[in-house]
Amino acid sequence: MAPARPPFFWPGRRWRFSACAIALICTLFANGPAQALAPSNPASATTQDAPPLVQLQKDTLVVGSEEDYPPFATGMSDATAGGFTVDLWKAVAAEAGLKYSLRVRPFHQILQEFREGRIDVLINLAQSEERRRFADFTVPHAIVHGAIFVRKGEAGIRSEADLAGKSIIVLNADLAHDYAVAKGWGKQMVLADTSAEGLRLLASGRHDAMLLSKLAGMQTLQTLGLANIEALKARAGFAQKFAFAVPKGQSELLAKLNEGLALTKSDGTYDALYDKWFGVYESKEVGWRDLLKYLIPLALVLSGIAGYFFHQRNRERLAAETKLRTLYTAIEQSPAAVVIADLNTCIQYVNPKFTATTGYSAAEAAGQNPRFLQSGQTPDATYADLWSKLTSGQAWEGELLNKRKNGELYWEEVRVAPVKSPAGSVTHYVAVKVDITARKQVEEELELFRLIVEKTGDCIFMIDDDDDCRLMYANEAAARHYGASREEILTWRIPDWDPNFSYDMLPQHVANIRKIKHLTIESQHRLKDGSIVPVEISLNYVLYKGRHCHVGHFRNISDRKHLEDQVRQLAFFDTLTKLPNRRLFNDRLSQAMSASKRSGCCGAVMFLDLDNFKPLNDAHGHAVGDLLLIDAANRLKACVREADTVARFGGDEFVVMLSELSVDMDDSRSQALSVAEKIRAALSAPYHLIVKHAGEAGTTVEHRCTASIGVTLFIDHAVSPDNILKSADDAMYQAKDAGRNTIRIHAAKA
Repeated sequence: MAPARPPFFWPGRRWRFSACAIALICTLFANGPAQALAPSNPASATTQDAPPLVQLQKDTLVVGSEEDYPPFATGMSDATAGGFTVDLWKAVAAEAGLKYSLRVRPFHQILQEFREGRIDVLINLAQSEERRRFADFTVPHAIVHGAIFVRKGEAGIRSEADLAGKSIIVLNADLAHDYAVAKGWGKQMVLADTSAEGLRLLASGRHDAMLLSKLAGMQTLQTLGLANIEALKARAGFAQKFAFAVPKGQSELLAKLNEGLALTKSDGTYDALYDKWFGVYESKEVGWRDLLKYLIPLALVLSGIAGYFFHQRNRERLAAETKLRTLYTAIEQSPAAVVIADLNTCIQYVNPKFTATTGYSAAEAAGQNPRFLQSGQTPDATYADLWSKLTSGQAWEGELLNKRKNGELYWEEVRVAPVKSPAGSVTHYVAVKVDITARKQVEEELELFRLIVEKTGDCIFMIDDDDDCRLMYANEAAARHYGASREEILTWRIPDWDPNFSYDMLPQHVANIRKIKHLTIESQHRLKDGSIVPVEISLNYVLYKGRHCHVGHFRNISDRKHLEDQVRQLAFFDTLTKLPNRRLFNDRLSQAMSASKRSGCCGAVMFLDLDNFKPLNDAHGHAVGDLLLIDAANRLKACVREADTVARFGGDEFVVMLSELSVDMDDSRSQALSVAEKIRAALSAPYHLIVKHAGEAGTTVEHRCTASIGVTLFIDHAVSPDNILKSADDAMYQAKDAGRNTIRIHAAKA
């Protein structure tokens, strides 16, 4: 039905609506005014009272009108704006002497700009209590009533009283939305963005009813061709009163608009505009003068009826032709290839996209069987499935690898369906085909990349920095590394696998990665069983879907570390006694001399040579001699501090370095001699060595062996390391010359 004229604008004559008017409305209009004039969504915005505004003092008002909302507003741009409210505004502005610029936007946008103060007047805003908090309204210029739409044959809903507990569709932010919330139906509401979307949902059978203005609903049903939906005769309890709206407190502007509206009413402008845009939906009550029109001769009546039906059929024919032309144009310009074949699968039509894709012209394709495109590389089972579906009257969709005219292979995504006559028999087949070659190439590359990533021996991972460094991807190698399932490790964060990390370290770690972009380090990983293994990690910072991440790979370097330890052991330690060798001793001596320089404390070096060692080797062999050397090394280590160094230079020669003794030379001398005596006594004790021969029980050999010890003190770098060792060696030979098993001390010379 047409929107009602508000009482302020009723003309002196009486009006009624005819069935013809309702039919015309359903035919002419697709969308109702209720959606475009809906209030802001109360579920998505917090309502606030508008603060008091100063009176507008603008030379040119910014006036907002929604896009293409016939008959209230037509057109999609400022330049093409028209419709009832646009024409009415122009008349009112002329009467009130207002300058303005018209701004046409989607309704939600102009409403938001109005609330933000960027639009001064909205010319078609439905009144509501919520909107009165931020806007003042003129008298209404049109009223639209609501309706309840249900599926035909739905006996369970005949009025609003039957809507309790039902699934109700409303337009998001529409007045029907507010009305449903106020009625307590909020939990059973389903929100739709457009009347078309809502009515399609209702037609699908998934919901029970829809609240919508009757005008909008009837127009949309006509446009969509939904024959299973009807509006109840019982009205919904809401109506939309459309008016001009100004910001809250703009009383002067509001008064001018009301005055302009009154003037357009008094001079007949309003009625003329109303009749222009809504008159087609109303019919007058027939007066006695009108009755004369029905007294025409029967022949003229029959002629008129015949003329009407002829005109109607002609109009339907023209409409059908227009529809066919539109459909043909759409298919011709379709971005997908379209092929139509008869029941013998002979091609009758192809569109230009088919020609562009295959290289075959329409003339070359006409009469051909679609098999002429086959490459021979699509499995036979695919074609068997295709024909099985088509012969049973079903549609088929899938992918085919075909060949272009130039011999090039290409992939197509194809949907083929039978075309049926009104009687239900299949008359043709239609195929819609999309070239997906580029997509398939990308898919193949992605699959190759996936195989490389998944099957590589290195552990590849991706960490989400924005989620407390959670592991967001890990390949199979990573899961095997940790001894856990992939699903399990994807819940871990860095502290869960790195024993050197804590959660309070994460922010600094993330900051470092973002700063340096790339990092390669050695670290440790805790496996699921609790064991710790060394790893080498390479990290790179990336931005993925707006999230800060770092990706990388790591590998278990336990074997490498073991080899490095072996190499280090061979390079710096005696293989028999595991004591530092000459190279490592020299390094530690240099460190001790540097420490002496800093602290001012003295150090000491002792050269030891075992007495009576050669007879043991001669009597029992080198294997037994090695046992004695190992025992002697252990006795030496037991005589010194952890910070001191015991080394083996070869054969039966040992060297001991004492660091950080005393700042006083005499005290240091006493300390060194005390340790030397302790060593001499320890090495002089009998050695009990177990000798084993193949196939025989072990026997114990007792051997006595003493040591000649030479001692040299050092401080700072006053004497070179070589001279220190030479001085200790000289002192040791003096001890041997003095009868062995004794100690001599020398001062090192520069």
